[in-house]
Amino acid sequence: MNNFNLEKYLEELTYICSIDSGKTNIKGKIKLINYFEKKFKQLNLTTAIEYYQDDITSP
Repeated sequence: MNNFNLEKYLEELTYICSIDSGKTNIKGKIKLINYFEKKFKQLNLTTAIEYYQDDITSP
């Protein structure tokens, strides 16, 4: 396992926290989805999008 890099972690955290992912900002939601999909793939984990709100439609 690699050593924990606090500086890199804080950079990633700043990126995540600065994304506007509110209910009406689809671009912000897509950025968060892409970010976490990439992180999960790096850990050899899979992701799936679940549509459970009436105001969100599947592609």
